[in-house]
This record gives sequence, structure tokens and C-alpha cells, in this order.
Amino acid sequence: MLANILFIEGTKIYKELLSEMFNRDTKFWIKIVENIEEAKNILDKIDLDIVVLDLILPDGRGEEIVKIIREEKKDDSIQIIVITSETSEDRIINAFNLGIDFYFEKPFNPNILKALIERIYEKKKREA
Repeated sequence: MLANILFIEGTKIYKELLSEMFNRDTKFWIKIVENIEEAKNILDKIDLDIVVLDLILPDGRGEEIVKIIREEKKDDSIQIIVITSETSEDRIINAFNLGIDFYFEKPFNPNILKALIERIYEKKKREA
């Protein structure tokens, strides 16, 4: 069983880091996009297990993707992880209210992110 993961990240250095961390791992199918439009395209085509996104994207706010997943698609099975440099307490609380599951502040520890994603994967595998 592969875990389908979508990373939505506009910053080049973080895109490279995420690619390096997950591309060699055969448990995961990953796609890295940098904006909301590309993310919407993937959401329409692929059944995802995990979405990792920034709240600050080149073409808008990451909350838009959270709303699409939780309100339009009515999908609570997708785990949503936010990794962002956004520090506004109100905005982060709002993101949790919209339905995110986890939050990391940039810069983040990639080993902790990988451990979290591995844990989500193992849990989903047991539930399948």
C-alpha cells in the first residue's frame, strides 16, 4: 500500500528538501506543486492520504485548499499538515478551525515531519 502525498510549497529550498526526503521512499507516491491551481488539479485526479501545505502560497492562501478538502469534498480522511512561516496566532487557530490536523513552524525539523508522516502511513495501513 502506497501513501499518496501532495506537498504544496512555493519556496524552492523547501521543495528540494521535501523531494530529497521522500522521493527515495518506496512507501510514498509524492507530488510537489507550488500553487493552489496545481493543487486543485491534483485533488481532482488523485485520492490523497496526506496533504502538506504552506499557508503562504504564490497565488493565494493555503486555507483555500483546506476548505476545498473539508467543505467541498467533505473528506476527513486526508491528514492535513501545515508547515509555514506564518506566525499570526489568529490565522493558525483559524486553520485548525477549518480542519488542519498538524502544524509546524518554519524552519522545521525534517526528521520530525518524516516521523509524523510515517506514523500516519502505518496507522492508515492498519486500518485498511
